[in-house]
Amino acid sequence: MKRSFISLLVTCVLIFPGAGLALENKVMDLEVLIMQEDYKKANSMAKDLLKTRLSNTDALQVEYYLGLSCLRLGDYAKAYDVFRKVVGERPATELYEKAFIGMIDALYMQGYYENALKEAMSLMARHPRSEMMGLIYLKAARSNLKLARWTKAKELLQKILKEYPES
Repeated sequence: MKRSFISLLVTCVLIFPGAGLALENKVMDLEVLIMQEDYKKANSMAKDLLKTRLSNTDALQVEYYLGLSCLRLGDYAKAYDVFRKVVGERPATELYEKAFIGMIDALYMQGYYENALKEAMSLMARHPRSEMMGLIYLKAARSNLKLARWTKAKELLQKILKEYPES
């Protein structure tokens, strides 16, 4: 009896950490597919992963990659919805900002330049010390250009050159 309990305990310890590593590897595989620009495969893999039991953190990361794959595949409305869902969950700052930028891109690609600009301004206000501020300025400048707001676009582009000369 004692031996079977110990065997069961050892088996559980060996099995469950491996399951966590397998999931972590799948999330990393998903990231690799995105980097390799295999968005169709990444989209499919993300949907499959979301059908499994994931921690909230892993689910949000997978959702983000799903949104990114939708964006790159031209399904801008779906991408916006996915990114909005991630942002609504208020994940860690980096993922939050990346998903917010994804929302801005999805709006921009649909031709909703005013909305994209509003979202960019909102992100600037919420995260004024963001490491992605140069990119956020660029998104706002692009929307201003599409809206024929030349002066504001120029100001933002000059701000990028001044504050982020290495970018």
